[in-house]
Amino acid sequence: PGYHFVEWAENGSTVSTSDNYNFTIYNDRTLVATFATNWIVTTTQSPINAGSTTGSGTYTNGSSVTVTATAGSDYSFVAWTENGSSVSTSTNYNFTIYNDRALVANFAANWIVTTTQSPINAGFTTGSGNYTNGSSVTVTATSAPGYHFVEWAENGSTVSTSPNYNFAIYDDRILVANFATNSFVAVKGTYN
Repeated sequence: PGYHFVEWAENGSTVSTSDNYNFTIYNDRTLVATFATNWIVTTTQSPINAGSTTGSGTYTNGSSVTVTATAGSDYSFVAWTENGSSVSTSTNYNFTIYNDRALVANFAANWIVTTTQSPINAGFTTGSGNYTNGSSVTVTATSAPGYHFVEWAENGSTVSTSPNYNFAIYDDRILVANFATNSFVAVKGTYN
């Protein structure tokens, strides 16, 4: 267990790569059966439901191995880690194997930002979309003629009074850009 047959050798030279070496004997022979270690690659994902991995299995010593991470619809791939340390940021991680490997494909949730405006014809917003967990997001509100920007609100509470609202995202966000009509004061005067 843990090994595989490589070859029969004699005087440092390969005489057969078959497990069962059959020959006719005419003199003394000193044969060496060479074995190599089989290494186990285990792949998992974190969070467990965030995607899938391929590449787990048993590999011969020194062989090339590729493990692949595929993110689920609401997640993005971040990195392959081993013992808590990053070993690759590529979804397809290729390496030469010399020992057992326990690799974790780490994924981050994609969060949805939705922007709207109130009143609906008072301007427009940008910044809606999908974002990876912890990334920086900027939403922008631009007023239409006759209106001015008041605030960004979420669940009825003010979150910013700047038309360019920047934040790190850790959850879905539904933001409303509130606008107000411009007021004009008419002054009646007497002119000479």
